[in-house]
Amino acid sequence: MNTFIKKISFYSITFFLFLGAFFLIKNGVTNFGVKKYKDNIFLKKVEYFSDFINKNQSINLVLGSSLMEDAIVPDSLGEKWFSFSNGSQNIYQSFKFLDFYKDSVKIDTIILGINPFDFPYSYTRNRFRNAPHVRKSFIIFGEDSITSLNQHNYKKTIQAIKKANYPNLEQILGLTKKTNKILNERKVWSLQGYSGDTKTAFQKLNFKIEKSLSKSFIYYVNVKEFPNMFYFDLFNNLADSLKIKVIYIITPKTDIYHKNLIDINKNFIWNNIVDSLNVRKISLWDYEVVNQKSFNRKQFRDDTHLSHIGAKKFTKKIRNRLRFLK
Repeated sequence: MNTFIKKISFYSITFFLFLGAFFLIKNGVTNFGVKKYKDNIFLKKVEYFSDFINKNQSINLVLGSSLMEDAIVPDSLGEKWFSFSNGSQNIYQSFKFLDFYKDSVKIDTIILGINPFDFPYSYTRNRFRNAPHVRKSFIIFGEDSITSLNQHNYKKTIQAIKKANYPNLEQILGLTKKTNKILNERKVWSLQGYSGDTKTAFQKLNFKIEKSLSKSFIYYVNVKEFPNMFYFDLFNNLADSLKIKVIYIITPKTDIYHKNLIDINKNFIWNNIVDSLNVRKISLWDYEVVNQKSFNRKQFRDDTHLSHIGAKKFTKKIRNRLRFLK
C-alpha cells in the first residue's frame, strides 16, 4: 500500500509540475529556455529592415527560401540591397511581405528565388511534416490559413527545452552514442540582412547527401504534374502593379540532387514548372544546372545549398549580370 501511495504521489507531483511549466511558458510568465527557440534570426531581420527602409528612399530586395539566403550576399550587390530570405520561405510569403511594405518604401528591383514548393496545389491540405515549406513567423505580415500554419506549437517547444536541459536515463548512464552532426552556422551577419551559413563544409555532409533523397522528395510535396501557378501569379501581378522589376532566379544545384530527382521521377514536374514560367513575360535566370568545373562540390554545403565560398562566387556572377541591365 505504501509503495502504491508513493507512486501515485510521485506521478501526481510530476504531472502538476509539468502542467505548471506549460502554463508559464504559454503565457510568457517565464523566459526559461524559451528565448533560444524563438525565431530570432527572422525577428532581427525585421528590425534591420525597418531601419534600412528608414534610411533609404528606394531599395532593392533579395527574397526567397534558404537557397537564396545562402546563395546571395546582398552587401556585395550594393548598399541599397537587402536580403529578406529565410529558411522555408515560399513565394506566397514573399507576396505577404511585399504587400505589407508596398506603401512604406519605393522598391526598384527584386531578385526572387524560385523552387518547386512555390507551386503546390495547397499549402494547408495533405501536409507532410513541414511540407510544402512554410516559415511560421510570416504571420506578423497578416494572418490567414497559410501564415498561421505551425503556430502555437507549445508541445514541440517544451520537448525541445526538455531535450536541451534534461538528460534521459541513457544519457546519464553514458549509453548513447556521440554523433558528428553538424549544425548550420547561421545568424544575421550584416545590416543588409545577410544570414547565410558561413561554416558548414560540403565534404563533411557528403555521405548523408549521397544516401538521402529527402530534398528531392520534400520540395515536391503537393506539387502535381501540372503546377499550380496561382501563388506565382499573385506575387508577379503585385510586383507589376507596383512597377517593380523582378528577376526570378533558380539557384545552382549539385549533380547529386539532379540524379535523385530523376530516380524518384520528379524531374518532369520541374520541367513543366520551368516551361510554365518561360511562357510568361518574365525575366528568368536559370542557374540550376551549372558547370561542375565552375561550381564544384566545394561551392556547396549540401546538395541544394551553396556554401559561403559558393555564395561569394555566385553573387559576383549576379552582380556582373545586373550591371548590363543599367
